[in-house]
Amino acid sequence: MIPSPNGPRELTDRDLTALLHSEQPLVLESRFDGWETPWRALRAEDWAELDRELGARLVCATIETATHRATAERFDLESIPQVLVFLRGKLVARLQGRVPAREVIRAVRSAQSSERQRVEATSELAALTPEPSPVRSVLRQRAADAALSLAG
Repeated sequence: MIPSPNGPRELTDRDLTALLHSEQPLVLESRFDGWETPWRALRAEDWAELDRELGARLVCATIETATHRATAERFDLESIPQVLVFLRGKLVARLQGRVPAREVIRAVRSAQSSERQRVEATSELAALTPEPSPVRSVLRQRAADAALSLAG
């Protein structure tokens, strides 16, 4: 099986920082330069399966931890290989060792489902919360100003 042309791209510390807050989930494999299968967490076939299942809705990347120490230290990547799954800047899954693509897909979908539920719950709560009264807001601001003037 040939890896997808959209397969993992090699990141630097700076690239990773920019991608962390993407709307798309990020799957990141940490590795040592020169290590090939079986010492990699994901094989070419696994990356191709990730691309087939999640495609454009996913960013796939690898990072070489000996060269990019800031990322290795930030995410405690001393045990290699690891696969990290990020969603909107938050680390949502850490998988260690040889990882089947299905396990990564399950982690991504679980994180997306949890995020959808959180957004829906927040929306429901906002719909149930009454709009703040302009008078109440002014009174709160005056009370806060008075408290600050007394404090200092």
